[in-house]
Amino acid sequence: MSEGPNEEAQQPGASTTGFPLPSGEILDLQHLARAYIQQVMRCYEALLNREGDQRRQAELEAQWERYSKELRARGWLEEDEARRVVNEYPHIVRRLRAEIDS
Repeated sequence: MSEGPNEEAQQPGASTTGFPLPSGEILDLQHLARAYIQQVMRCYEALLNREGDQRRQAELEAQWERYSKELRARGWLEEDEARRVVNEYPHIVRRLRAEIDS
C-alpha cells in the first residue's frame, strides 16, 4: 500500500515533526541541567530572603533574574549547553550554599 502525500513513514527515533527525538541520555542531561539552574535560583532566593542591605539585595535579584532568563531561554536544551551547566553549576551551588550556611 502506498503512502499518501500527508502520510510519512515513521522512522525509529523520529517524531511527528520530522525531527529526531533526543536520546534518553540527552533527556537525562537536560533534566539535570534544569535542576541545577533551579537549585541556583533557590539559593539566590534564600540569600535574598535574609539580606537586609538594599544594595546587596539588588545584586542578588539581578543574579536570580539572570538564571531565571537562562532557564526560560531554553538554550540549555542543546546538548552542549546542558553539559556546560551540569559541569559548572555544582560548583556554583556549593559556593552559594556555603554562603547561606555562613
